[in-house]
Amino acid sequence: MPKPIVRWFYNNVAAWCVLFRQRDLAIEYYRKMLALDPNDAVALASLGFNYAQQGRKRDALAIFDRMVALTPDDAEMHFDRGFLLQ
Repeated sequence: MPKPIVRWFYNNVAAWCVLFRQRDLAIEYYRKMLALDPNDAVALASLGFNYAQQGRKRDALAIFDRMVALTPDDAEMHFDRGFLLQ
């Protein structure tokens, strides 16, 4: 199956998992997205937010640090990282 379709599928399954409060399963699907593309901004941001929602602050911070390194001019990533540090 083409990579964009697989990515789309993983992202949508993860979104449904979040909707039904199945964050552990959502995290698995975001990790699968990252296996396809380690720099997938959607997967990284979603993974970071889900870690934060689970109280996994260190994991979330590591993801946001990675996002800031990948997109240093993205003010939103800096804001999200700073918000997490509060």
